[in-house]
Amino acid sequence: MASHFLLSLLFAPLIALAQEPAIVTPIADGARIESLLNTAKSRATTELTARATIMSLTYSSPAPLNVLILYVTDGQFDPLDSLVARLPPGTRNTVNIDLTESPGWTPRERMYRLHFLSESTEGAAFEDIEFAGGSLWSIILAGLKQFIRPLPFSPSSYHRLPSYTVLGIPLVPLVGAMILFLSGWFLWSKNVQVALVIPITALLLYNLRFSMDTVRYSLTHSREWVRAQTYATAGALPQIGYDLLKENATGVYLCHTGTSFSKRTLAYHVYPVLITDDNPSHAVVHASMDWGYTNGILSCGSDAFRARKIKEYSDGSLLFSLSAS
Repeated sequence: MASHFLLSLLFAPLIALAQEPAIVTPIADGARIESLLNTAKSRATTELTARATIMSLTYSSPAPLNVLILYVTDGQFDPLDSLVARLPPGTRNTVNIDLTESPGWTPRERMYRLHFLSESTEGAAFEDIEFAGGSLWSIILAGLKQFIRPLPFSPSSYHRLPSYTVLGIPLVPLVGAMILFLSGWFLWSKNVQVALVIPITALLLYNLRFSMDTVRYSLTHSREWVRAQTYATAGALPQIGYDLLKENATGVYLCHTGTSFSKRTLAYHVYPVLITDDNPSHAVVHASMDWGYTNGILSCGSDAFRARKIKEYSDGSLLFSLSAS
């Protein structure tokens, strides 16, 4: 079933319908969403409900567009299920966005929150959105793609890989039901050996699949730390925390644009030192869109400090010591 939605917006974003596939990338972390929203010069947002594998968009824009697609459930969304589509500038462009690229895609009806983000203040003209369902074969392929896709990694005070889901169905109970059925069948057929081999083999294969992701992330993060002293979406914050403790910091001012993730991450690494605006001894600039450093003055939004730059990190973060005004 296809649903048709007609829009006309004199604002930031747009998209297109059918011939050309868009470049679609799953969102690796919430920080990417922050960056996209904060750097857009103009934007528009809408929410649509559909059961579909393809979203076709038609638009006109003087500048490239990013379409941020959030898969919404009960008003909430998982950043790791989100997609971003990169669209070229042009007049009456038509593009297909493959919704099955999301790890959270299911063949059921879903609500999609669309953020149309333009790199130009001139905005764009948004004409048409059309959703199209897929064949049984395309749904099967989407399920296989989700199974072989690497699990997303979530860094926090504990680091975890979520369990596997295929087409919105958790894989553990699905595999468990299959094991019970097959083992029961062979027990009924009085083939006890095969009935015992089935659950053991299934557990070994499942853990092998999980271990592949664990080893891959361990190698990736180890190489990243050795080469750049950064760690996944936390960037240089773990190294900055270590340097702050060596500096005997008594309070840290964080200049950052986005959610509280960076503040919580830095607070974890500098404990018991507080992240504070009240008489800090040091300042950290990390992923900020509104800061400057000129003639020994560090500014962040409306705040300003006398500062001395101590260190610049490979992800662009900076560490400053502060002095009384």
